[in-house]
Order: sequence, then C-alpha cells, then structure tokens
Amino acid sequence: RDLLRFELRDGKLRNLLHKTVPALAADAVTQLLAAEPPDALPIGRILAHAGGREVIKALEAALPSFPLDATREVLRDHGNMSSPSVLFALQVALRDARPEPDHDWWLVSFGAGFSAHSCRLSAGTHEH
Repeated sequence: RDLLRFELRDGKLRNLLHKTVPALAADAVTQLLAAEPPDALPIGRILAHAGGREVIKALEAALPSFPLDATREVLRDHGNMSSPSVLFALQVALRDARPEPDHDWWLVSFGAGFSAHSCRLSAGTHEH
C-alpha cells in the first residue's frame, strides 16, 4: 500500500511513489504484454498512465519500439493525474492519428497499492 499513495500537502492532493515504482511499472507492463493472446492483432502504439518522468523512462526502456510521446505530453501539460492520465494520453494520440485496421493500440494504467491494468483499442472488428 505504501508503493503508491496520496498525501494532502498545502491543500493539494499529491501522488507519492516509492522509488521502486518505475521498475515495478516496467515489469508489470512487460508481463501484461506477454499475457496478450497470441492471435491478437499486433500492437501499433502504446499509451500509458503518466506516472512520472522516471516511470515513463522505465517503460520506454522496457518497450523500446514504442515511444510514449502522448504520455510525455500529458505529464508535461497536466502532471500525474493518477490512473485517468491514460485517457488524456488517448485524447492526445487521437488528435493526430487513429489505430490502423491491422494494428491495435494498447492502453496501460497503474493504481494504488500497485496494480496495473491494460486494454486494447481496435479500429474495427476482427476475429480472435
């Protein structure tokens, strides 16, 4: 529970991340990605919860084929807004592009205590 928690400081709610969180996030994302169905469409883009600069660095190191530019933009413009940050990254990404019919986008987010969740965004229907 102490890995990710909130603290009220100077009238503002702040996210406090334990120093191990970036590595835990990268490991969790790697495991989630490995658990994806083998017959699923390839992933064309990853959008992540902007958990902080160090989390983004760790995710990019674990997933070098997927730059997290939309995630970085959200962190720069809005800070770490907790798990809904991934939806803001999706909004940024959709401003410039859409998922290709033959590739999915993959969204990943983190929660309190330390949980990680993912989902796919597809451009159209396809069979698994």
